[in-house]
Amino acid sequence: MSERIKIFFMDGSFKTFQYGREDTLEDLWYTVVQKLGLTNQAAECFFLWSSCETLELLCYTDETVVECVQQWPATYGKYHEREIGIIKESAYALRKLRHKDLPDLRLTFRTTSILPLSQERNIKDPMAIHLFYIQAVFNVIESNYPCEPDVAAGLAGLQMQLTLGDHKPDTHTPEYLKRFVKAYVPQHLKRKMRSSKWRNRIIEEHKRHTGKDKLILQLLYLQLVRQWPYYGSTFFKAEYLPVTQSFYKQPFEGEVRIGINMYGLHIIDPKRMIMNTYTYTDLKEWESDKDLFYFLTPKGEVKKHIYKTPQANLVNDLLRLGAAREEDRHYQGEAGRIAHRHPEGHRDQVPQHRSLPLP
Repeated sequence: MSERIKIFFMDGSFKTFQYGREDTLEDLWYTVVQKLGLTNQAAECFFLWSSCETLELLCYTDETVVECVQQWPATYGKYHEREIGIIKESAYALRKLRHKDLPDLRLTFRTTSILPLSQERNIKDPMAIHLFYIQAVFNVIESNYPCEPDVAAGLAGLQMQLTLGDHKPDTHTPEYLKRFVKAYVPQHLKRKMRSSKWRNRIIEEHKRHTGKDKLILQLLYLQLVRQWPYYGSTFFKAEYLPVTQSFYKQPFEGEVRIGINMYGLHIIDPKRMIMNTYTYTDLKEWESDKDLFYFLTPKGEVKKHIYKTPQANLVNDLLRLGAAREEDRHYQGEAGRIAHRHPEGHRDQVPQHRSLPLP
């Protein structure tokens, strides 16, 4: 007997798929890939995630869909222990959790932060480019990719053309856009200008793209956002904790975003437009303890940074995986240089590719 489950995409849309009781998440992933018509090369860029508003977890491919759904209360509780009063997993704890406001599980189909940008850029599959695009739009609007008003207006013009088509003066008026402006303006910029001014700016940008091909517009959008070092990151909401109390202004105040991708670690305060990026070589060490994550930077005097997030252990694990992948990429680069210098020999000395677990 088969069941049905919704697979969500980063623009909030979804498709419904059937699965059997013995089907694994890898089986479900393959069904989604087939339904979307992705090429093999493009399919390697996408994964299934167990997610809700405050949690994103890459699914284990050998886990059955049934297990994933049934274990969601325990999975959620593991990363929200202090919020829901659960200290350890137990039958009593899970019953207690089920009586609380447990957010619904959403299986989401999207990329992972360990996807090399060079690999993504090589993908020409139109469906894959669409999926890259809607994920980028989500991160721009959620202020995970903070930007200045001029850049945001330009991106919104592209988005409006892709959503509504060519500009129609009688239809696409400032009053018409009033209903949709929240979908085009990043959260951290909504109060930078009046709504009326935003609408006029977006409409002017929209006019510039009349008649342009949809795929070209998506690539233009991606070309802009891929320039940012935090592009493609997995993000975690966190609170900055100063190591020492001081009368001097702290580098961050209150809530920030922690982003991790193949480039490194990013601390982002969208409201103040502060983005600190640390490459893997910038980081001396890092660790997590329950809901605290800290790291040390070795440049000049060693400095300790502490952040509070229920997903501290996930941040730690994903950062370690990213560092391992970066080391692996470095070894492969060295292997290429050795092979180029010594094409006929020394093959045994060339570091081999190491198989690493998914995050």
